[in-house]
Amino acid sequence: MVVFSDPAAHRTYVFIGQPPAGQYTVTTQSGSPAISAVRQADGLPAPAVSATVTGVGSDRTLKYTIGSLPGQTVQFAERSATVGADIGSPVTTSGSMPFTPAPGKAGKRVVVAIVQENGIPRETISVATYQAPVATGPASPRFVHARRKKTKVIVSWASVALATHYAIHLHLSDGRDSVVLVSAKTRSITIGKLTAQTHGLVTVAGVSAAGLRGPAKRAGISALKH
Repeated sequence: MVVFSDPAAHRTYVFIGQPPAGQYTVTTQSGSPAISAVRQADGLPAPAVSATVTGVGSDRTLKYTIGSLPGQTVQFAERSATVGADIGSPVTTSGSMPFTPAPGKAGKRVVVAIVQENGIPRETISVATYQAPVATGPASPRFVHARRKKTKVIVSWASVALATHYAIHLHLSDGRDSVVLVSAKTRSITIGKLTAQTHGLVTVAGVSAAGLRGPAKRAGISALKH
């Protein structure tokens, strides 16, 4: 049993775990004010959430059933030793939610149901497991072009699925050796301050949201002909 008072609200709370049936008597301590009212509230039943994960590879579906309770909300998430990501919050008591495994190491993932009651965290329940696939990075660009225009070169490349960025590695005979990271919307960059004799190599690789870099495609940068 737990008893605590809230002087500002003029209330005293008494919590009894698994109370036996029967009559209860409430008496005041010596010097306490008179009791103006006694109210009781029954404990809520335990949350009932079950789920399974179907599908293969990166195409997965979470099928779930949730016992309905007033004020209850449920959010599903996946967890492992190295991954923690939200799957989604259902709006029905049963159904299915397609999802893509979060980027990370292959292996066992645990799906948990995070249960709240009227916005207050109540319980986190493990409801399903599945084997996450090996994370794959973007493919190599179909082409990379390096078009020389006097003192500059324009590098362009093909778009790559799964790429959220592109890494452009520039290696020039004038000593420049750098990597530039650009967004997935970018399809070309211009490199300036080249002399007629400057030559070199440029490579472009797609980079996924998880930071996985795919194989690079290269293009040569030639010196200008006299």
